Amino acid sequence: MSIINDKSELIFIHVPKVAGSSMERLPWVGGAGHKTAQELRKVAGEKWLKYLSFGFVRHPLDRLLSAYCHFVEKPEKLDEPTRQREVYRTIKHHAATYSDNPVAGFVRFVLSPELRDYIKTVNHFLPQSHFLCDSRGLVMVNFVGKYEALEADWRYVCQILDQPTEPLQHKNAGSPREPWQKWYTPEAAEAACRYYAADFKVFTYEAKL
Repeated sequence: MSIINDKSELIFIHVPKVAGSSMERLPWVGGAGHKTAQELRKVAGEKWLKYLSFGFVRHPLDRLLSAYCHFVEKPEKLDEPTRQREVYRTIKHHAATYSDNPVAGFVRFVLSPELRDYIKTVNHFLPQSHFLCDSRGLVMVNFVGKYEALEADWRYVCQILDQPTEPLQHKNAGSPREPWQKWYTPEAAEAACRYYAADFKVFTYEAKL
């Protein structure tokens, strides 16, 4: 969850489904809410230029699958907003109808009008550029780490902030599953690449399986 931590002199932008929950558990990071870089910039004042601002990103197709599985596997939380609870119920119901073929269920979800709505309204499905970029699509933070290089990039953050380099304890991990590439048909991959075109461009991911 995003935070301005004065003690550690850091500004952490928590992009959902990119190991942010594991980072916020560390006492020198912390966090409260999925605030965007634009939102924190408004309240940070001179701290924005003084502190290390950072966030992490993930291949958009891998992150989309992770977000979908999160809503399928995790229990609905009663203290969450009504909209979020509705999404849990809708996705769980959808997945249950494809219990004998989870991959087909995911593909159907990717091609559904529901996802096109969630991309605009639900944190877990919003583009990563929404959290880390300004209105022109330019990255606002000092450092963007990648999930694919999580160990090395997290070590770099720890070193810059003069914090002990300790392995991240995986929180909110989903059930083991096949590599994300096996969950997409060419049609579903093309649709997802189109939805997250800005993420592919800004964070230099290759838009293909």
